[in-house]
Amino acid sequence: MKRSLVFVSLLAAFAFFFRITPTQAQRIPPTTKNWGPTFITNPVFLQGFGNIHITNKESGIARDFKNSISVAGVSQTVGYQFSPAIIAGVGVGFEYWTSCRNAFVPIYADLRVNIGDAPIAPQWYLNVGYANRWYIDSKPYVSDKLGNSKTYVIHGDKSGLMAETGIGVKAQVSQEVAIVLSGIFKMQESSVKFYEGDEELTNMKPLLVNTSEHNWYTFAGIKASIIF
Repeated sequence: MKRSLVFVSLLAAFAFFFRITPTQAQRIPPTTKNWGPTFITNPVFLQGFGNIHITNKESGIARDFKNSISVAGVSQTVGYQFSPAIIAGVGVGFEYWTSCRNAFVPIYADLRVNIGDAPIAPQWYLNVGYANRWYIDSKPYVSDKLGNSKTYVIHGDKSGLMAETGIGVKAQVSQEVAIVLSGIFKMQESSVKFYEGDEELTNMKPLLVNTSEHNWYTFAGIKASIIF
């Protein structure tokens, strides 16, 4: 009787142990990187929104037309993780404005904040810097058409300041590697070059642009980041 009681007690303890242990293990998050050098590769896609503004100073006519520029790019950031929450560094990128055949090379400071230490958690980031413009094709193109009137422009005519921010979800793949998918907003300072004069717009030649106007180009899009 005593042996049976001891056996039943041991069996109950054994079952209780294996019922609790997996549950407790599931609550322990995988080990994540809390400090040290970081390298971040960022492919990005952006779509322009808002208006581009131009004013013909001779005629006094002002026009706004939609920013429909699409951008595809990639950047590389080198930084340091100071704590489980903070990553800071610098980066360089290449962004191709596909719809107007222009490109920019941004150089920026990068700040990232991990919101929480779970394996899957939000992450916010901010990039601030300067983008050097690099022409792929400097030939003007028809930006819009209203009736018989055409406007030939060159978008992104000058280098300028840039600022970009986004918030997304970081998924820890292993101790050293994480993937982040973010929705982003970006502003790029530059100018639009266009024709200013009394000649009829319908008779404009493809290379007939002679003035530029300062603008801030606004974009929204998605960025995928690989942190290792």
